[in-house]
Amino acid sequence: MGALPSLQPWHTERLREEFNARRHGEIDFAGYLLREAKLFDELREKVATWDASDEALVYSRFNPAGRLSLLVEGAPYNRSFRLTPAQLVGSALLIHGLSDSPYSMKALAESLYARGFEVTVLRVPGHGTLPSMMTEMTARDWKAAVRIAARDVAARASAGQLFYVGGYSTGGTLALQ
Repeated sequence: MGALPSLQPWHTERLREEFNARRHGEIDFAGYLLREAKLFDELREKVATWDASDEALVYSRFNPAGRLSLLVEGAPYNRSFRLTPAQLVGSALLIHGLSDSPYSMKALAESLYARGFEVTVLRVPGHGTLPSMMTEMTARDWKAAVRIAARDVAARASAGQLFYVGGYSTGGTLALQ
């Protein structure tokens, strides 16, 4: 049996700016989005320090010059995002599944938006950046982030308008909770 390949920086590096319920649980959704912007700035700074000549990085989605970098930088779809129509009939909060990111909710978000819904898609903590960050996430962080987003969406909705909350996989469980 051959040796396993070496771990790459995206397997071992940690990002300090990720949302954590214990440290940041009292922020509102605007604060969550600011924290997320800092997180992605930190990610860009980390990636810039990696050896660009390393063959593993050349074909990685973390190579800023590579075609796959859109999966990391793919703003706004690897981050939380909101679509707001001119004529509003309701609101929706969508939550992606385990090991995914808001990008996976893009088609559903656009479909609801086309029908007049303001759609907020949440990036769940630990997702959408480095695979190593999945070791940092907790259910407490996820639930706190969903509560922050749900409060924001509910506060933006007018009385009598529809308000949908949905997700798939882990996002579905978080929506039910």
